[in-house]
Amino acid sequence: MNEMSRYFPITGFFFLFLFFLHCKDPNEPDLYGVKVSRTAYKFHLNRHTGEKFSLESNRGKYTFLFFGFSHCTSTCPPMLRVMQSIAQKITKKSLSLVYITIDPKRDKQEHLAVLQKYLGSKSVVLTGSEKNIKSIAKEYGVFFQEELYQTDDNYQLHHSGNLYLIDPQLKIRLLYPSGYYNITKIYQDFISLRH
Repeated sequence: MNEMSRYFPITGFFFLFLFFLHCKDPNEPDLYGVKVSRTAYKFHLNRHTGEKFSLESNRGKYTFLFFGFSHCTSTCPPMLRVMQSIAQKITKKSLSLVYITIDPKRDKQEHLAVLQKYLGSKSVVLTGSEKNIKSIAKEYGVFFQEELYQTDDNYQLHHSGNLYLIDPQLKIRLLYPSGYYNITKIYQDFISLRH
């Protein structure tokens, strides 16, 4: 493990703390997720099928947003299960799951298609250039560091596994860091925000 990878958890959470420090809304009710009050960064990316996608098209819907990659074996699988379960519990058409790959070099169309099928019909799986994705991730306080092994294609990405809940006005309302996997409580948060 290189020096940057060793210190990534510390620096990543430090920047995430700064992100929260300026975004918390003290008027929100007591909820399971970390309370945030910040306008969501409006990005443009490509669906895994090639069509263009803009976050603006989700105006009027509640959106769960996650950054991950298909080769992830630690942070992503439990949060993907949360997203899938939430989509099954919430039958409203006004719900959208948005997944952005942080590994566009290896996450080809066939990999992303598997993810989209797993997440279900309410999901949008997105990709784009590495430069654009890094820029978008930074806007959301998501940090990741590549750790190389033997070859350029054999690497792991250490990343923050945050799930964001964005309201129909495209404001980030709640954030669920890695480890916040209680589906019942996340569902209750969703119901509370809708009332």
